[in-house]
Amino acid sequence: MADDKVSVDPTAHLASKKFLTIIDGSFQESIKQLSDAGTTLSDPNHWSGPYAAQFRSSWASAQTDLNKIRHSLDEFQRKFDTILRNISQAGGQHH
Repeated sequence: MADDKVSVDPTAHLASKKFLTIIDGSFQESIKQLSDAGTTLSDPNHWSGPYAAQFRSSWASAQTDLNKIRHSLDEFQRKFDTILRNISQAGGQHH
């Protein structure tokens, strides 16, 4: 039979809270803001010239990578959200 005991030390508790805070809000929001800014900069109506053209040629690939990261984080969050919340709820209690 599998051992279902949860043992969380204070370091794991703090790390899980930090992880949840970042993945639930600030990191996802930063990726969205970066994507929005890149989309604006890649629009020739907002920025033109040789450096803008270089940016646009690189931005498509970078935006694809950002979308992959965002998708991977969403998938990771769905998969491990309960586990991370259980660690957080254990509150550093030793069992």
